[in-house]
Amino acid sequence: MTFRVSAAFMPPNLQPNSSDSDHPAGMPLLGGRYQIVSQLGAGGFGQTFLAQDRHMPGQPKCVVKQLKPQVNNEQELQVARRLFDTEAKVLSQLGDHPQIPRLLAHFEESAEFYLVQELIEGHSLQEDVAAVGATVQPWREAQTVGFLGDILGTLAFVHDNRVIHRDLKPSNLIRRQHDGRIVLIDFGAVKQVSTQLVNAPSSLGRTISIGTQGYMPTEQVSGHPHFSSDVYAVGMIAIQGLIGRHPSMLSFHSQTGELDWHSFVPTLHPALIHLLDAMVRYDFRSRYATASQALAALAQLPPALSQYISVPDVPTSDMSISTGAQLGFSQEVTEKTDVKPVAITAKQSSPPLFSQASSLPDANKTLSSQANRSSRGILWPIFLGAGSVGLVAASVLAWKLISSTSSVPVLPTVENPSNPGSAPVAVITPEPVPEPVPEPTPELGLAPTPDEAIATLKTFYNKVSNREWEAARSLFSEELAKTFRSEFFEQFDRVTVENLIVIGETAETLTLIGNNTYFYQDGTTQEEERTYILQLIDGEPRIIASNFVRITKRRS
Repeated sequence: MTFRVSAAFMPPNLQPNSSDSDHPAGMPLLGGRYQIVSQLGAGGFGQTFLAQDRHMPGQPKCVVKQLKPQVNNEQELQVARRLFDTEAKVLSQLGDHPQIPRLLAHFEESAEFYLVQELIEGHSLQEDVAAVGATVQPWREAQTVGFLGDILGTLAFVHDNRVIHRDLKPSNLIRRQHDGRIVLIDFGAVKQVSTQLVNAPSSLGRTISIGTQGYMPTEQVSGHPHFSSDVYAVGMIAIQGLIGRHPSMLSFHSQTGELDWHSFVPTLHPALIHLLDAMVRYDFRSRYATASQALAALAQLPPALSQYISVPDVPTSDMSISTGAQLGFSQEVTEKTDVKPVAITAKQSSPPLFSQASSLPDANKTLSSQANRSSRGILWPIFLGAGSVGLVAASVLAWKLISSTSSVPVLPTVENPSNPGSAPVAVITPEPVPEPVPEPTPELGLAPTPDEAIATLKTFYNKVSNREWEAARSLFSEELAKTFRSEFFEQFDRVTVENLIVIGETAETLTLIGNNTYFYQDGTTQEEERTYILQLIDGEPRIIASNFVRITKRRS
């Protein structure tokens, strides 16, 4: 099949030339090897073309991206060139990931700038996202969780490399044809975190897209994106898939500023609702700080949901996960630490100094540590080569070594029963070694049941409301109990917890979220959302972590 390109969207330096007849359409080869076949897209930053690599066997297809800055002077052109070079470096850095297109070439020609990338065969996720009036069905829970696991796994790699994508949207996600995996494309807005953008003239600033309306949180709109800005975009795409509405059609709560979308999916699993809410919080500090943290929280979903997560083995940096990251409310990015693996084996016993046929006890059990270290390397070879004579000599030598050590008493001697009249042999009587008394450690079991966890939390707040401080503290783990402060609760007449639901589950722990109401002494109240992690300790459910999420109703 032969593709032809209209000159209307062709780069100026690729307009047909009647003298060019060495390849179809009479067009020169871009960069001396790439022939444009058709246009794939156009935007403020440039144009994208499908091309063929004429220098490779089979002339494989690839994607060529052309920088198209609308500049007025050389200074603005230099700024555009720097932005383009940054994009090329980022793509080269990220291209090792199997779900990010590889960078094949990067060059400048006739004052135009070009990137050549791997072509991904597949279709845009835009085709999978339901819209009002469309025939596409809204996503199911399994489809949504699968999408989140796939995209967050790749985005975690991007964030680990200190890069923010900044333009995540359905049209920039390709569902690859051969395996159904989602591939991130169009890193045109990518900026390395360490790079500070210069104050470009307004004419240049208008040509550079920093995101797409509906998928950009407020901090990104104001020009200050964070890693959590990408997390916000992923959450918005998932919500769009679930409810079948573009994000721009959704409203925000008048008091909290949070996205109002729950009514569209009344039967959605509460744990998945909580996860998505944490991804699209209005305040970036209340979201998962990175894709790695969001992925960790996704893995904590109840098994009914987490079974749909499928993250391929990919080259990625260490994704450190703290308790706060698992809950999704830690505001600090955990720093990566190089941890070298350590092989742990059973303690090896030292070879005995005397043969089992000897009537003498095993000296390895009776020598002081200092004498043992001094004599072991000497006596062992003597015993190996000297028979019974060596045995006696070794005993005497051991006696001399021990006698020379002030911390060890002089040992009594007896006649050697196997050789009467010979030199006496030291009598080494084993000293009783007290058995070490291990520190008592709490016995950790399986996770408590939801009913046990809910009952424990309600009991805790009942004890707090009744001023039974020690009884309340006893429902915490030992570590968490150290943080309990009765002074905080004394300001309230009572505290209640309602609407407790399970949002995460492992073999050892259960995570719940609930609504607290604080009743102040003056009659006012404030409502908050809080998470709790519980674990069985010595067979009893205990609260091992608790984190504030947000205020749902301010004090009034």
